[in-house]
Amino acid sequence: MAVVQLGQPVVFRPGTAFEERWGPGQYLSGMVTSVVGNDASLIVWPAGEYPPYYELRVKRDDSLSSPRTWTPSISEDTEMPEAPSDGQIYGRRNQAWTPVSGAGGIGGGYIVVSDTQPPQPLLGMAWLDTTINNFFIFFQGRWVEPAHVNPTESMVVIETPFVSGTVAVDSTLVCTSGSWSGNPIGYTYQWFRDTTPIINAVQSLYTLTLTDVGHDIHCKVTARSVTELYVTAASNIISVRVPQNTVTPHLGGVVQMGAPLICSDGEWTGSGPIGFTYQWKRAGVIIAGETSNTHLIITEDVGMDMTCLVQALNLVGSASAVSNTVTVAVPRNLETPVVSGEASVGQVLNTTNGLWANIPTGYTYQWMRGATVIAGATAASYVLVTADGSNNLISCVVTASNPIGSSSATSNSILVSPPVNASIPHILPLDSALGDIGGTHICTQGTWNYSPTSFAYQWLRDGAGIAGATNNRYVLTGADIGKTLNCMVTAANANGSTVAFSDSLFVVAYAKFDPSTASNVALLASSSGIPDIRVQHTALVNGGAKTLTLKSTGKWFIKCAITSIWYADGGVGFLLSTGTLANMVSGLNCVKVRQQIGEIWANGVYTGKRIGGLAGNHSVSMAIDLDAKLAWFRFDNGNWNAPAGLPGETPGVNGGVSFPAGSYTPAVCYSVGNGSIQDITFNFGQTMADSEIPAGFQRGWPA
Repeated sequence: MAVVQLGQPVVFRPGTAFEERWGPGQYLSGMVTSVVGNDASLIVWPAGEYPPYYELRVKRDDSLSSPRTWTPSISEDTEMPEAPSDGQIYGRRNQAWTPVSGAGGIGGGYIVVSDTQPPQPLLGMAWLDTTINNFFIFFQGRWVEPAHVNPTESMVVIETPFVSGTVAVDSTLVCTSGSWSGNPIGYTYQWFRDTTPIINAVQSLYTLTLTDVGHDIHCKVTARSVTELYVTAASNIISVRVPQNTVTPHLGGVVQMGAPLICSDGEWTGSGPIGFTYQWKRAGVIIAGETSNTHLIITEDVGMDMTCLVQALNLVGSASAVSNTVTVAVPRNLETPVVSGEASVGQVLNTTNGLWANIPTGYTYQWMRGATVIAGATAASYVLVTADGSNNLISCVVTASNPIGSSSATSNSILVSPPVNASIPHILPLDSALGDIGGTHICTQGTWNYSPTSFAYQWLRDGAGIAGATNNRYVLTGADIGKTLNCMVTAANANGSTVAFSDSLFVVAYAKFDPSTASNVALLASSSGIPDIRVQHTALVNGGAKTLTLKSTGKWFIKCAITSIWYADGGVGFLLSTGTLANMVSGLNCVKVRQQIGEIWANGVYTGKRIGGLAGNHSVSMAIDLDAKLAWFRFDNGNWNAPAGLPGETPGVNGGVSFPAGSYTPAVCYSVGNGSIQDITFNFGQTMADSEIPAGFQRGWPA
């Protein structure tokens, strides 16, 4: 490096290194990096510190008519502009400071003053705002570039410079000058780390350092002609990198006893040449002595995960990569086999193999009936036979094998079953209320699993079969009163049959009129059958009838059909246990509605409520709440306790006619008639519609 005192010229030639000193410990180191036309580049660093370095770009300027000389000074009173912004360089020309933008941040910018006649000095000055201090750079130099040589001269690289040598830290690389036309008389060199010049690396030899690891190194050679023509050419690139794995090593070969596993190197980048070493591991543990790229499978490997650690080495360093894992084991089940198909005798079941690890090479099958082997059933499909159809669980054991050995897994089980009841059958009314004598009732199938193909029915009375009642419909008769009915449903499929019983229907025994208490009346069975009872007036005197059943609690609903009209003092209602039919004619010891005029009486007193006059071929409904001691009456389906056109009441909710506490029974009474027959039919629960019954009340008057 040339030491240049302040004010001395610097030849602006690529590769020139210099220091400018202006006092003890005050100096600037630098180097010319390139000269292209009228532009030159320098890198400079203060007081020997590197990095950082700063780039200074200078430009030839022949615009001045005569040379100018400067007397550089760094005294405190030197005129300076305001501090420049980051990234700006100020140059001083003709005593005026001008900001100059430049490449490379705070080290960029240029300004040069020169004359037109070489070799007079070039003069220049620049301002640097560094992180260390604010200072001037002063330089003078002789410009050497093609403008002052024969323009017809040329120099061309024929064979580019070439870098060779061992790529290792502390090894020396050699850069040839290359081959050129134009008869160069000398060469200068500049080594680069990636795209950055390496400080002081300006010889044809360069020794690699740790700083170079992970970078690309190359050399630029500048050839110089006798006429000071300079041409630069770049060498090949040398990569200074440790190996780096790009494709993982792979284990191949047949996994069987005595066969070799083979470990590939994988693929790597990095400075060549690259060599490889190997280390086999069993379940992550090093296998002593196994350091080649092959390993023979032995007994100790069975059930173990085998890997190979590959180490790649070059002169820069080394790196390792682990291969894929190969398990030396019998097949291991990951997902059990699945049996599917219709679970009926004569149908086919099929099994899958399931999912296995460790590369099975074959499969065998064994079908099972529960825990019993089914002889000869060794295919992947199986036809169900009669022996399977009695609630047996059918499954398949699948055995997977490979060259190491075999293991088995059992599939899901299929129940080969006759129908299984899921919800019981129900008895429902078809054309009447539930439990009506004479009404048709139907037995539902219920719901079943395992696909029944047929159903059979048997109606039961108190657990015994009813002769001839073997379809799903049955008409209730008088024989069913007071009995419990069920329906037995038999469901069948190819695997057998199963019985399920319906819910129970108790056919209520309803109250009857007491013949011993009847006077001047006939008690006849109505056309609708028991327990509808027709009470007929037979004489021109007072009379009536009451039932055998007394009740003192509960809420009850009874409907009466009027066959023909009868006289005013007669009526229907509820008679107190201590009352007589004669009392009822007078309205005593009862709560009743009087015929024809429809007045409602309670214990001998007209309550002020009425439901309108009664007439033949109509009906009267009665609701009595023995707990609350309230009663309601209505004509046909009109208002309760009120005639048409007036607001009615709601049984169990509002209104009602009060009556004394005690035990009561339904009753009918007649007064002296005009000689015609009058009658009324009582219904005790069988033929009325459910919608007619007030909420919370029970139909009829059970015995």
